Amino acid sequence: MKSIWNLLSATWISTIAAAAAWPAQAQAQTPASSGTGSSPLRLVVGFPPGGALDTLARTLAEQLRLGGEGPVIVDNRPGAATQISIEHVKRSPPNPSQASVGLTSLGGVLHFAVLGMSKTVGVPLNPVPYKGGAALVTDLIGGHVPLGTDALASQLELHRAGKVRILAVSGTRRNPSLPDVPTAREAGLDAFEHATASYSAFVPAGTPAEVVQRLERAFIAAMQQPQIRNAMTRAGLEATGLPGATVARTLSVEREFWRPLVQASGFRSEP
Repeated sequence: MKSIWNLLSATWISTIAAAAAWPAQAQAQTPASSGTGSSPLRLVVGFPPGGALDTLARTLAEQLRLGGEGPVIVDNRPGAATQISIEHVKRSPPNPSQASVGLTSLGGVLHFAVLGMSKTVGVPLNPVPYKGGAALVTDLIGGHVPLGTDALASQLELHRAGKVRILAVSGTRRNPSLPDVPTAREAGLDAFEHATASYSAFVPAGTPAEVVQRLERAFIAAMQQPQIRNAMTRAGLEATGLPGATVARTLSVEREFWRPLVQASGFRSEP
């Protein structure tokens, strides 16, 4: 595949203002203790978000939280006629001493940045995957997960509205949309310098060179237009419009940076 252009955006780490601590995380369905907040319950649901059982689980989770059980995480793991969720619970340790961090997918740079942050702060961090930013921020605001990380553009307006609080952004410099929010490195976490989300356009291999060059010029020119750049800035994105060759080199460098971290983690994507 040949790259045409690239947009770079910062990622973010957020929590609601009231979430001052990182409670421990229990992956089994039954917590080791109740009412202390030291071992939150996780409800593993074998169906995707939005269904009847998911609605029941989230309603129950909120009621349990209000009843003194502390944060209750709804973890959707659909597939294989609920066998995926069942096997996940069977494999889960009964009471690990961990803090949970919500994110929208496993296997991406944010996942491995969270693992790097775990080493920096000396606390085992358990990445909790969500089916998109909407489900993540719902649990974040509801107090079911204390901390989350996602693309800045996904939740920027919620930060501006005071629904979530962005603690830091990834990358090597502050985001122009949030000049008062420090980078993760400024906040004492160096694991997020490379954890920036980037968006690139591609064409199929074998596309004639003259077509690739024409499209590349058109995309780069479009990215320089004030209306495009202003729209990107409002969304928390940085419009760069890089040539394909530059994007290819950047991807190669990033791949080599993340390779040893991924291998050391032992992560394998589920089928």
